[in-house]
Amino acid sequence: MYHRNVSIGESSSVWFNTVIRGDRAKISIGRECSIQDNAVIHTDENELKIGDGVIIGMDALFMES
Repeated sequence: MYHRNVSIGESSSVWFNTVIRGDRAKISIGRECSIQDNAVIHTDENELKIGDGVIIGMDALFMES
């Protein structure tokens, strides 16, 4: 799946109320990742790459600037 600056790899899941903000830079999520409920992923200027098989837990705030 690819939408604007966000790409999500095959067999990955993004759960309820998660925000992935690719409004300023590209965010790439690898294959077989789990982005769990209420997580927020955001980057200001630098491309953000999340590797394969990563779990980002519930209510996590994951930022790169």
